[in-house]
Amino acid sequence: MINLIWAMDKNQLVGDGDRIPWHIKEDLLYYKSKTNGQTVLMGDTTYYSLKGYYKEKPLPYGKIYVATIDKNLVIDGVIMVYDIISFLEN
Repeated sequence: MINLIWAMDKNQLVGDGDRIPWHIKEDLLYYKSKTNGQTVLMGDTTYYSLKGYYKEKPLPYGKIYVATIDKNLVIDGVIMVYDIISFLEN
């Protein structure tokens, strides 16, 4: 089963660089409660933004998949996804 968490503003903006364009405490608490210890798939920009947020602490997820179109990108400690269609089909 795949569960999605998606948020965007009224202009359909999902992110602003490496930040969320709003700060709603309840949204962040909901996200944390649903993803803590879970297997997650996120884009490389999201991964790096969270890495900065959590600083030196490990990210609070189980298995982490990072999707990217950069076939040369390798991140230690995560499973890289270079073809999202193939990933979702398996």
